[in-house]
Amino acid sequence: MSRKLRGQPRVLVIDDEPDLLELLELTLSRMGLDTTRAECVAEAIGLLDKEAFDLCLTDMRLPDGDGLEVVQHITEKGLDVPVAVITAFGSAENAVAALKAGAFDYLSKPVALEQLRALVKQALKVPEKAEVRSGHTLLGESPAMLQVRGLIERLAKSQAPVFINGESGSGKELAARMIHALGARSEHPFIAVNCGAIPENLMESEFFGYRKGSFTGAEADRDGFFQAANGGTLFLDEVADLPLAMQVKLLRAIQEKKVRKVGSTQEEPVDVRLISATHKKLTALVESGEFRQDLFYRLHVIELAMPNLREMREDIPLIANAILAKLSRGTPARLDADALVALEHYSFPGNVRELENILERGLSLAADPERVSAADLHLTPTSDESEAPVASGDKWPLQDYLDRVERSAITEALEKTRYNRTAAAKLLGITFQGDALPDGTAGDQVTHRPGGARVPGGKALGWVSSARRFASPNCDARPPGTAVTLGVIHGISLPPGEFGGPGIAELFTNRLDPAQHPYYATVAALRVSSHFLIRRRGELLQFVACTDRAWHAGVSHWNGRDGCNDFSIGIELEGTDTRPYTAAQYLRLARLVRLLRRHFPLADLAGHSDIAPGRKTDPGPAFDWHRLRGLLRQG
Repeated sequence: MSRKLRGQPRVLVIDDEPDLLELLELTLSRMGLDTTRAECVAEAIGLLDKEAFDLCLTDMRLPDGDGLEVVQHITEKGLDVPVAVITAFGSAENAVAALKAGAFDYLSKPVALEQLRALVKQALKVPEKAEVRSGHTLLGESPAMLQVRGLIERLAKSQAPVFINGESGSGKELAARMIHALGARSEHPFIAVNCGAIPENLMESEFFGYRKGSFTGAEADRDGFFQAANGGTLFLDEVADLPLAMQVKLLRAIQEKKVRKVGSTQEEPVDVRLISATHKKLTALVESGEFRQDLFYRLHVIELAMPNLREMREDIPLIANAILAKLSRGTPARLDADALVALEHYSFPGNVRELENILERGLSLAADPERVSAADLHLTPTSDESEAPVASGDKWPLQDYLDRVERSAITEALEKTRYNRTAAAKLLGITFQGDALPDGTAGDQVTHRPGGARVPGGKALGWVSSARRFASPNCDARPPGTAVTLGVIHGISLPPGEFGGPGIAELFTNRLDPAQHPYYATVAALRVSSHFLIRRRGELLQFVACTDRAWHAGVSHWNGRDGCNDFSIGIELEGTDTRPYTAAQYLRLARLVRLLRRHFPLADLAGHSDIAPGRKTDPGPAFDWHRLRGLLRQG
């Protein structure tokens, strides 16, 4: 059923509740929009494949699946359709999962009509391409900066909260301004707030405003940051500095999309996009109890990692000349060749902000105002600079080099102690756990350094010695006291149906280049990972320490428990749902499961389709569970 108005934008509404469908259709029709309804996932996908829509609204729970399948279908097909998901009241996990999957925004039930109208207006004016004003863009042509700018363009088309992480002076606020300027909210305010600069006793009134007479000195009503940013973007810089009491109030404002002024009894709706940033490691603050975990997940939907200046040295001349042109205020000034060389070899602990300060100092002290030499810069060597360049040799990839150094040190210690493992461990300052020497002749080993993470039962497990390590940032700490009882087996290939390439490892470590393959552009912004990947030839790769929580399961449940990421270990098998997995993969998987069971109370093994039925199908019918159980019984 549809209600059509000729020449107007078309909206696909997906829900199986007749009353809600009628309410949505009536509201959208009054806004002058065509509406087409679908009552299940299959019907919705069929309509999306045959017809063009300008917006899609879908309920999370549908008779034959969930709304995430619709979101994923739109993403995989590359359809230019903003999609918003309607979730149950208080279902924060579903809302975050929808935004991570690529949804434009979400609405909570019961649906507030003013929020629905605001969302529709924002969605239908998402620009295909916008321009950023000169002076408000990130400069550089290095691979790291090109990747950041590409991700910013994609983030601008979404309404999902963005968390920007990077060192001080790396351009976090500039990146936030670019996301705002390129998005649908560009004509509305961008309000930047330094959370660490506001006194704790003024936080609530500054963020939410206050009513006249609510406290001494409140002589008139005043709006807060949320009201000032209404319709636009609120940028919370140094969000890690928020006190816990304010974190609770901020969480409610984000969830309800309403705020209450100090001294008022009424809440008022606000429509803001949140972008947050910090130079601190937020996951460590969550683990230590200094930052609320629920607020972390609300803010940390999509992460944008800003590169430091040391990672893009080839861009230093371009950035330096642009800053110099701004500082010289029309007077022609240039950097001498020796000044450029000095800058390219400087470590820049303060990044671009420090570079600007250095150039301003050099311009002020230069004898010739049109020429800045290396001597004028007065660069101070930092403690981590070495006097001689490091020879390349075989020192990268860094993790491979460190693995070889560690293996060599362990072997040397064993030889020195005549292969007495206890004595060798004492010499090295580590403890050995496992059943093999470091050459891997008997099986895997697991090492634990004093002070490292432990799991229930006192066992220590982090990285499997025979696995190639590719540390993924897409992980965090497990909830305290949570036992790891489930192993989840996935199937994956990237690009779809192709094997052996670097795509999977690049996806899990946020290094996937969208330009390398058309499909990559649809998944490059995802922040996912797994603990392990087993290649077709049996090679084992590890991305997340087993003591940490990898982001592999999404919305899931097992044996009455939701959020399988909390208590599971994810194991990806390179393959497809229909193509048989290899003998080498089964052998390596059985060996890995046996090792994990020696260190964790791993009672169950399940497929991705078992913990997310109707949403996932892997490892698929091609996976032979009987074969795996047989190998496990053989010991």
